[in-house]
Amino acid sequence: MKQIRVKIGILSIALLSMCGIVITPVFSAIIRAFPQVPATTIQLIGSLPSLGQLVISLIVGRLAMSISKKYLALIGILAVIIGGVVPIIWHSQMIILLVCAFIIGIGVGFVSTLTPMLISIFFQGETRASMMGINTAFNSLGAMIMMSAAGVFGAQVWYHAYYVFLIAILVFVLVWLLLPLDRVEKRAMINQESTESESTVTTLKQLNKYVFAIVGLVFLTIFCYTAFSNNLSIAIAQKHAGGTSIAGILSACGTLGGMITGLLMVYIRKIARNYLWETSALSLSIAYLTIYFSQQLSLLFVGAFLSGVGMCIAMATAPFEISVLTSERQNALGMSLFIFCNALGGIVSPIILGWFKVDAGLTTFLVIGVMTVIIAVVMLGLRFTKKISRQQDQLMQAAK
Repeated sequence: MKQIRVKIGILSIALLSMCGIVITPVFSAIIRAFPQVPATTIQLIGSLPSLGQLVISLIVGRLAMSISKKYLALIGILAVIIGGVVPIIWHSQMIILLVCAFIIGIGVGFVSTLTPMLISIFFQGETRASMMGINTAFNSLGAMIMMSAAGVFGAQVWYHAYYVFLIAILVFVLVWLLLPLDRVEKRAMINQESTESESTVTTLKQLNKYVFAIVGLVFLTIFCYTAFSNNLSIAIAQKHAGGTSIAGILSACGTLGGMITGLLMVYIRKIARNYLWETSALSLSIAYLTIYFSQQLSLLFVGAFLSGVGMCIAMATAPFEISVLTSERQNALGMSLFIFCNALGGIVSPIILGWFKVDAGLTTFLVIGVMTVIIAVVMLGLRFTKKISRQQDQLMQAAK
């Protein structure tokens, strides 16, 4: 019974891990509401959460050594509530929406970083591995539910989309009631103090070269996927394929693809072990180009679904490969690089596309489609995933 309570508490937190992008289905309506504001500025509503997540990810590890992770999770959920509910009341100025997006990102930074920590504390062995997979599925499930609801709520009045954040209040109550108070390990603080003098630069130099390649691919994947999320509702409007409700359902279809892929990753890894990154890039390129070229709504759903498949393969593969390619001492730094590049890709995506004057909507889909095709071809030529698999086998054999 206690295990069930813990699972409900942790998985309810996981529902909020992708809530920073749930407002994207109403971007076209927000653009119409703020005609004097550039579209690239409005798209920052979907990107600024990544900045908040980036900032918090740099400090939450240290905080978790001196403060209960349950309390930190509650702080993160409270930030999501504040950032999500305030725009329902105050929504007349763009700066308010941008600040609230950043606050939501702070909350997401807490919950997305703490969820795997909590799983590691309360579960062991195969149960832990299973919970990690279920956690990924619940990330997508939460995004799917919230994005669909945001599209429907915002169909008539765009700021009604923010009502979806009221779910965070329920999550706060569930975590408060069901999640046990974890014990802060003082020993971890002592170990941290004893290693603080070690140079981070030295550790960086010792990292396996493939770790840098992996986090670079994470950056590019998130860069393109953020552009996908930010421009989907605009592209739908340009195609005259529907309003914000259709954009919300398409976004949810993408997260459904991610959720199903997350549950099946153990089998996908067995079948395509040597081509995981290439499969991810090809799925994303087909998704983006399908949405660009297709005029049929059914094919738009196929493209959205494939975007979730490609995204999930990349995001599930990266942390696993980093954990194998790094030593115990290097692991924390490797994961920090992963989180940093993940957040950075989301932050700079609309900025860089704006610098190159890439028009919002369909033009953006063409650009990111071509980008992912090039990435896939280069990786296939280099046999990238196969080389990483060979490195992993060598390291695991040496460890025996």
